[in-house]
Order: sequence, then C-alpha cells, then structure tokens
Amino acid sequence: GGRPGPAGGRGGAPPLFSVGCAGLVEEAVRREDGRYDIVVRGTHRFRIVEEAPRAGDRLYRIARVEPLDEPFDEAREGIPLQGLRADAIDLLSQLLRLAAPDGARPLDPRRFSGIEDVTFVDVLCQLLELAPAEKQGLLEADGVLARCERLVALLQFRVAELGGGVPGPSRTLH
Repeated sequence: GGRPGPAGGRGGAPPLFSVGCAGLVEEAVRREDGRYDIVVRGTHRFRIVEEAPRAGDRLYRIARVEPLDEPFDEAREGIPLQGLRADAIDLLSQLLRLAAPDGARPLDPRRFSGIEDVTFVDVLCQLLELAPAEKQGLLEADGVLARCERLVALLQFRVAELGGGVPGPSRTLH
C-alpha cells in the first residue's frame, strides 16, 4: 500500500511501502455510491524490488517483487510462540469484556485448538481491526514469533486504553 502523507513520486503516485502482502479477493460488494467493500485474504508477504514507470494513462501500478520466506523453527520458537498465543487469547478475552461488559462471554481457548500456531497468528493479524500503521508494522515484522510479540503488545495497549490503566513490565496482563 501507499505510505501515508502527501502525494509524491511519479505522476503524483504516493510512495509505496517496501513490504506488502499478496492476497485473494474473497468478497466484493458495491455500495450505492459506486465504491466497493472488499474482503481480501492475505496469502504471502513480498518485498518490492523495483516499480515499473507508469505508461500512458494506466491507472494501476506494476512492480517487480520477491517473496519473503518465513522459516519457522519449531524447536527454537514453538514454546515461546505458544506462550504468546495464550497471551493473545487472554488479551482478546479482556478486550471483549471491556468492550461489552454486560454481554461478553469468556473466550474459550478451545475454540482455537484446531488451528496451528503460525496460522493462528496470521489469521488474528488479518481479522483484528487495527490502524493501517499497526497492520503495516505487523506485516513488516521479521518472522512469525516477532509478529506475535508485536500483536500481543498492540493488544496490551488496547486493553490498557479501554481499561484506563497502563500495561506493566510483564508480558502478560492479569
């Protein structure tokens, strides 16, 4: 996506972030005003190597990209990731209670038991309503473990915001 800020670059096109995410359009609904609500499922990250010059009146942009591999070392990163996953579920439960104190039921961790850790992190990053800068930060995180750490930090901040407190030095809020 384009970086926030004033338009610049070739032909008024805003500069692009160097890391992006390829995706599949899962749903597109046209509004009455002609705009679309689009649901995209991210599939894999890439780095932009070079953007092709815009030719003629072409409205879209073309770039040469390279896929970003995300090796996951189960032996070294598996246990820390499981801990972060538990933290994320706990923080989501807290957010639900804070957002709807009368109607929120506790979030049952067993609902996520069939989802392996890497998929859990990536799906959660896509589903949560986060600011574009926060989503870009997650996208640029180097590896699944770093992405989950950043996600937990964002959730801690949101819980602190809604709860009126400030997260402590602990990784987990109790």
